[in-house]
Amino acid sequence: MAYLFITHNIGVVEYIADDVAVMQAGRIVEQGPCAQVLGAPQQDYTRRLLAAVPRLGRSGAAA
Repeated sequence: MAYLFITHNIGVVEYIADDVAVMQAGRIVEQGPCAQVLGAPQQDYTRRLLAAVPRLGRSGAAA
């Protein structure tokens, strides 16, 4: 069985997907195993998407 799941929420993708394709302006700019693409992104667009994901313990405020 396969599902096509379209989202801007990369945090959810990390949780549910085995493979991922990152699209920008309707074109695939990066694809592959989720751990590989999200763990070591090759494209700047993918890196910017990952940087926008809220993470616990990540803050811009000084401690």
